[in-house]
Amino acid sequence: MLDHLDLVEMGTRLRAAIRATLAAADKRVTPDLGGGGGTESFADALIERLLARDDRVLGIDNHNDYYDPALKQARLDRFAAHPGYRHARLDIADGAALREAFAQFRPERVVHLAAQAGVRH
Repeated sequence: MLDHLDLVEMGTRLRAAIRATLAAADKRVTPDLGGGGGTESFADALIERLLARDDRVLGIDNHNDYYDPALKQARLDRFAAHPGYRHARLDIADGAALREAFAQFRPERVVHLAAQAGVRH
């Protein structure tokens, strides 16, 4: 089981990875919106920064109902009108759907923040 210090270290590493991605990213980036909770707020912040730089972003989410679907939709609505943002409603476990989305968008970088909520070990 993770303790508080483990979670702080993971957050520090994730923030560093996001900064490195922003520094090195080309104009097409695909951050997976992930689940809810912490990963989604990281993805939101990353998407905002990428769009502010005029990067093109493809967000991916399966929109399951583990977290409130209205909350997920509200987060999506923040980006939907931006001309540099596209969204794919798919499960990353569906290899064919993911390949199709990547074939259409052709990302140069991928930021994977997805996680399955509620998984117990």
